[in-house]
Amino acid sequence: MADSSPPNQEALIQAALKAIQQGNHTSVAQAAKRYAIPYRTLYDRAILGRKSYAEAHASKQNLTPAQEAYLVKYCTEMEDKGVPARKDLIRAKAQAILRRNTHPTAVIG
Repeated sequence: MADSSPPNQEALIQAALKAIQQGNHTSVAQAAKRYAIPYRTLYDRAILGRKSYAEAHASKQNLTPAQEAYLVKYCTEMEDKGVPARKDLIRAKAQAILRRNTHPTAVIG
């Protein structure tokens, strides 16, 4: 899943949201400063209830998170065997995963 924020920023946002919910911080600004995340991002999530980029765009993804994790594992195993993760091989594997688990005529790309 594509996300516009750094990989660990979502974890920081989740920790800040949890801290706010538990009353560990008296304001969104305080939590944003403590966790070094943009105030507006935290405000949008905590006060306005907005979803993360990944959550908001999940319906546009061809693979489920579990299927995507399986594809990443496949790529890692291929790299470990010395086989480069070429785009055509990744696409073919993704289509195989999608057809096997979701829809037999699905096409990626």
